[in-house]
Amino acid sequence: NNLFYVRTVDPDALKTINHTVAVFVLILVLALLVPLILMICFSDYFSTRITTLKSAMHRASLGDYNIIEQFRGDDELSDTFKDLKLTVDAIHDKEAQFYEARIREQQLVNRQQQMEFEMLASQINPHFLLNTLNNIYALIEFNPPKAQTAVEELSKLLRHLLYDNNETYI
Repeated sequence: NNLFYVRTVDPDALKTINHTVAVFVLILVLALLVPLILMICFSDYFSTRITTLKSAMHRASLGDYNIIEQFRGDDELSDTFKDLKLTVDAIHDKEAQFYEARIREQQLVNRQQQMEFEMLASQINPHFLLNTLNNIYALIEFNPPKAQTAVEELSKLLRHLLYDNNETYI
């Protein structure tokens, strides 16, 4: 009822028809397979790029700013990666500025402590030293053990005031 009959006088016509059908089937298979293979390749390429971007973003969120320098492609994902790279570089610069400020602050604190030490060292004047030695001299006559303790304490005080980290101020 829905049959198609071909009648020919050529005895090799059936081979030619079969060959033509085979070529059409091959073309149809290629027309389906080539786009499928291209779609799979593009999908794999795209998902690899998304995974790379996601990984870089995750590492940056954890504080690891050593992300890849280049990102393949020229599309929105590349633009997003460039923005991420700029953000990471800005964070890195801000951290460097923060640590430099902390170092400068610590240097100022150290300098202040050094100045305070120098001020204490300069407070030992000859009048103080003369009075202390006179008191020790008087103790030698009346209480030699107490005089010995006073000499030891004066010695400690002078060492503390005159020496700091092997630097002499007199």
